[in-house]
Amino acid sequence: MSEGILTYRSAGVDVDINNETNDRIKAYIKRTHNPRVITKTGLFSGGIGIGEFKELKNPVLIGALGIQKRHRYLIQDYNEESCRLITGEIIDTCRENLPATAENIAFLDYIASSELNPAKVEYFIRGFADHLSREPKTPIIGGETAEMPGIFKKGAWEVIGALYGIAEKRLFNQPETAGLSTEFIDIAGIRAYSRPALVFSMDGVGTKTKLGIMMKKTDGLALDIIHHSLNDILCQGAKGIAMMFYIGCNTLDRELINPFVKVVKACQKDDGFRTLSLSIAENRDLYTPGEYDICASIAGLVDSERIIQGSGIMAGDQIIGLASSGLHTNGYSLARKALLEKAGLKLEQHMHELDAALGEVLLIPHKNYVPAVMPLLQDEEISKAVKGIAHITGGGLQDNLARILPYGLGADIQKSSWQPQSIFAIIRKSGNIPYHDPVHKGMYETFNMGIGMAVIVDKEKTDQVSSLLHSSGEEARIIGRVVLNAAESAQERIRLLS
Repeated sequence: MSEGILTYRSAGVDVDINNETNDRIKAYIKRTHNPRVITKTGLFSGGIGIGEFKELKNPVLIGALGIQKRHRYLIQDYNEESCRLITGEIIDTCRENLPATAENIAFLDYIASSELNPAKVEYFIRGFADHLSREPKTPIIGGETAEMPGIFKKGAWEVIGALYGIAEKRLFNQPETAGLSTEFIDIAGIRAYSRPALVFSMDGVGTKTKLGIMMKKTDGLALDIIHHSLNDILCQGAKGIAMMFYIGCNTLDRELINPFVKVVKACQKDDGFRTLSLSIAENRDLYTPGEYDICASIAGLVDSERIIQGSGIMAGDQIIGLASSGLHTNGYSLARKALLEKAGLKLEQHMHELDAALGEVLLIPHKNYVPAVMPLLQDEEISKAVKGIAHITGGGLQDNLARILPYGLGADIQKSSWQPQSIFAIIRKSGNIPYHDPVHKGMYETFNMGIGMAVIVDKEKTDQVSSLLHSSGEEARIIGRVVLNAAESAQERIRLLS
């Protein structure tokens, strides 16, 4: 690599390591699956069929987070046995916080460190799988592995579990459950569905949190994780009904966190949406001073008959891109390195190209596409034309589109069909970052580059769908089409054309 060129890898994040990790853990995850699992692996969220619970008089969805105990972080050399011990402890904590009358239906994990090691992630997932694959199985239905330079102390790992269950409300309210802090949401509405399913996802805000803390603006970080999560389950056609949040830090500053919590609580004003859990933990052995991490798990509802998995996508289908509001929640390690360290810019510095302060633009919240896209999915005719939805997050258009395309298909994307926002040009220039670098990850392999969601539509309905998206206020445009392509790598399957 030429001297002076910055990439995502040189900024401290190795996307290929993350992809390798995901490949290594698939077999362990599959061991936990039972007949309730209705989605294939690798999508933006995972689905669980819950039709049998329609028989309950008053079914409720409940959830609990399991957080690694502080003394476990003293194990700097995580080996297979210590990881098994940690994962067992996390699952036990989750189960202890759910009533005994609940039936556990889904588990998700969140594993993060300053430097990912695939072997150690494999130890953790194997530990979770060993515990959850015992009858009655509780499927691992989703999760996230995150590499975040500077957030965690060297050698330390953050491991969190999210467990969901369904219970009869009258049993949940019995005296033996009265001491639990678990919240719940009524899901009696599942009777209106032919084959109801819950869809789950878990993710984090990443190193964007660092900028929010630096600028003492954390309310937008709440919208980041909420909107990111809603978009993930939207890709499978689900509407969010509940979330669980976790904030971890070295030392808690209430003035910083209170605006975040206020936004989370405000979201409960929406009908049918509930915060099941919000956990805040201090841990000086895990986090570096002044640092925070934010993650959350979401549950959404959809009819199994209308769940979107991309199976009907075919060559000739059109790809409609929806404009992003900026970086959203990905690529901030590279952006920060380029802008603040290499170029020496200041967050409070007014940028003529942006007509705003740099920090204000970097902290624009992740866009929520539900108001624009959900009406399409609820329309009986239009929904048939929507064949796939991709949330363009880390890895850009190529990695995320490849997740939903059936084998043998790829996509040709015309980059000239849209204009990325000015912030991307400033980042590229500040860090001397290549537009493309499949190995070390350049701009298009790291950022959304102005397209936050891609909707794959039957070519006969493209104009109608585009018109509806425009009428909802979205900046939507045709950015490419699906083509025959049997290449193995995402970079070869998804071709970015000038």
